[in-house]
Amino acid sequence: METLMGRPMARWLQHHWQILSLWSLKNLPMLLDCEPPMAGIGQEGMHMILDNVKYPNHTTVTVFEIQSTILNGSTQVAYSSKSGTTTKDFTVCGIGGPSVADRIVGGTDASLGSWPWQASLRYSGSHICGASIISDTWLLSAAHCFETYKDVNLWTVIVGTLSSSRGTGLQVKEIIVHENYGTPAKANDIALLRMAAPILFTQYIRPVCLPNESAVFPNNSSCYITGWGSLVSGGPIASVLQQAEVKIISTAQCSSAAMYGSIINPSMICAGYVNGGIDSCQGDSGGPLVTTQYNGTWYLIGSVSFGTGCALPNKPGVYSRTTFLRTWITQNTGL
Repeated sequence: METLMGRPMARWLQHHWQILSLWSLKNLPMLLDCEPPMAGIGQEGMHMILDNVKYPNHTTVTVFEIQSTILNGSTQVAYSSKSGTTTKDFTVCGIGGPSVADRIVGGTDASLGSWPWQASLRYSGSHICGASIISDTWLLSAAHCFETYKDVNLWTVIVGTLSSSRGTGLQVKEIIVHENYGTPAKANDIALLRMAAPILFTQYIRPVCLPNESAVFPNNSSCYITGWGSLVSGGPIASVLQQAEVKIISTAQCSSAAMYGSIINPSMICAGYVNGGIDSCQGDSGGPLVTTQYNGTWYLIGSVSFGTGCALPNKPGVYSRTTFLRTWITQNTGL
């Protein structure tokens, strides 16, 4: 291990490689102010020794993989040589997450970059709905956002911001509303926006991953909703992006007489709490309902559609179910 002395060390943490302090025999890493994501996927807690690192450009490096195991009370270390790159790839989908483990009515302020796929849809400069970035060309939102506001030239998209009022608008080329929206009532509440020019991805602007059509998200799974919607029913929109944790509610329970009855159909998924208190609200429409899979990647499982009031008991939020509408998304975007 003497040959590794003085080389920088990295570890896989929260879905990317983080540069740690220089390797030492004591191996007590101290996190430095540097986060170059590496190509490839690691395992939580895995450590790497990096050779030929050039700061601050993070050029190609040689990677020594450190596998540590405990055997008879002592640490056994083995390493092997690999190659990789520290070039930042902002096109990778699903990299984000809450800034705090706090449980947008009943929500908390989000931090910049926590939900990099969140977009604000503005009509004549005013925030109307939310949307999710799914590629550099396409955004996904709700069909009902475009029932009243139909002129594509007056719509702009704001990305990479926490503010509901500031930001430079990106032009929209085309809006595609599901041809069967509203048949039956409130079904297929989905729309796609094609951008006039590709979105430039950065640390604060990234796409969310789309699940496969066959993906299953169990009842009572934790999800997050984000948006600039009203903090109370009928109130003004939020000035700062809000985030809140909700739970998936079974279709059987959501379609019960106590909740929404027969209006719930396969194109919908419900999330919230039976007792209310946390929910999406007016102005959140079209915004994302996301959850993580085992590898920590965030997937878009729904988009805000409708609800009775905001955060009321037995009236959770209803979202367009991405898996049910996945084929339609592919047919129109190629994604």
